[in-house]
This record gives sequence, structure tokens and C-alpha cells, in this order.
Amino acid sequence: MSTTGKIIPKKELKTIAKKQSASKAKAVEVKRLNKAEKIAKTGLNTRVKGHLKAANKRNQGKRDAAN
Repeated sequence: MSTTGKIIPKKELKTIAKKQSASKAKAVEVKRLNKAEKIAKTGLNTRVKGHLKAANKRNQGKRDAAN
């Protein structure tokens, strides 16, 4: 149970959960952007680029299915 001893309504719980998942998603997005920036700055070698391209192709289907 909650430490404060008050019962949180289900509606509030849902909004809290939404906010948390949104911030988590934002964190992931920031991480991705940082990685992309780093790649842009350093210029990855071609082998790694190939791996990234392949990974992107593999995930494309999942992304399309999600949308």
C-alpha cells in the first residue's frame, strides 16, 4: 500500500502511469538522438554503418506494424 495511507483513485493511477511511460519514451528518444548525433560527428566506419542499415531494415516491419 502507499506510504501516505491514502487510496489513489484508479483514474489518477492511470494518468500517473501515462506520464511515467511518456517520460520513459522521451528518455529513449533522447538516447537515440544522442547516438545519431555521435555517429554524425565521428562518422562510423562502413562495417558498422552496414550493420546499422541491416538492423534498421529488420526493424522497419515492426515499426510499420506498430503504426
